[in-house]
Amino acid sequence: MTHVAEDNDGNREALLHAIIQALEDLWNSGCPVPVPGNRQRLAAIGLRRWRNIERRHRKPQRLTHADRIRDLTRGLIEACEPEPALVGPLARDYECAAEAIAYSIGAAPRSAVAASHHGSPAGESASAQPTRLLPPDLNGDNTMKTVTLWRPTGPQELELVRQSGWRYWPPRLPDQPIFYPVLNEQYAIMIARDWNVPASGVGYVTRFEVDVEFVARYPVQQAGGRDILELWVPAEELDEFNRHIVGLIEVVHEFRPTPPQDERHG
Repeated sequence: MTHVAEDNDGNREALLHAIIQALEDLWNSGCPVPVPGNRQRLAAIGLRRWRNIERRHRKPQRLTHADRIRDLTRGLIEACEPEPALVGPLARDYECAAEAIAYSIGAAPRSAVAASHHGSPAGESASAQPTRLLPPDLNGDNTMKTVTLWRPTGPQELELVRQSGWRYWPPRLPDQPIFYPVLNEQYAIMIARDWNVPASGVGYVTRFEVDVEFVARYPVQQAGGRDILELWVPAEELDEFNRHIVGLIEVVHEFRPTPPQDERHG
């Protein structure tokens, strides 16, 4: 991955070239966001968003690197996703793209970019392929008939689930090739609270059971740390996936914006 320092001239062409190369590396490592036909656009959006963040914040001197990455991630999602509120676990892949862009501009260490996508501790080398692992429930002992999955979601998708009688997930949009259920309740809570709430005003965590023999066909993807686990179900297989849901889809958590401090004590 190429690193180009940002000088006073902007060095825009060199920066864009470095960002595009970084996004290509990320794609080759398994991230689904920087598809070949969209990298130049992602690079231009990312560079512009990163540079103008200080004009969009009242106290830019207080911005941390994490603040900047969150802002850049949100900007990429809003620019690329027709329904940002439905992005779900794909948000983690956008965050990986944001880290790669920041590194290329000269604002993030290489180890942070590797760790953000592969779950590697800082300083360790990352594999060139997506991490694939099977938790105990999906590896070895298949005496259990179902496995529990979670999915964070917003109000629009949840309404479509309700209309199905709480039995099916709605079809993906044309530019959403993957359906992402997750294997960890806390991971689902984090996405619903930190992404769906800002995007839609409310975030939900759902829980459902799937036939374990069917779901074992999908390798478990480690999208971040040890517990950041998800399944990647191709959109064209979602109907079949729905047919293997056992029982109903349940809402187990609901999150809304936290009231300002003065309202809580007013």
